[in-house]
Amino acid sequence: MRRWWRQCLGGGLLVLCQPGWAAPDWRFVVTPNALEEEVELAVKDWREPPKREDDLPSVSAGEPVPVDDEQLVREATYAVAQTLQAMGYYEPDISLVRRDGDWRLTVNAGEPVRVRQLGIELQGAAADDKWFR
Repeated sequence: MRRWWRQCLGGGLLVLCQPGWAAPDWRFVVTPNALEEEVELAVKDWREPPKREDDLPSVSAGEPVPVDDEQLVREATYAVAQTLQAMGYYEPDISLVRRDGDWRLTVNAGEPVRVRQLGIELQGAAADDKWFR
């Protein structure tokens, strides 16, 4: 299956797309709603066609972009999970499915991890330093 951005690349630069061509539409259902912007940013590289061949998204340096829907689902859901972990959500339910050519990303972040108690003990030279107390 050809990737949607490959249909628009010509000579390494983005040129005019084929008549009638449009990037797949993405729909988001994110709970809690306050996380929707972060989730959308996490999958931005997979939603927008690149402007130049150099701009192709990659999960890590030197790796190719996802080439099929299955890999896109793996990489995009991983990116969403990583984004949510940075905000304290470690057990999200994430679903990314393609229907009728469009993508639907459903995220239920669950409950964030909350630190109820924190204890810090200084040892060594800092333990006796008045500026650390």
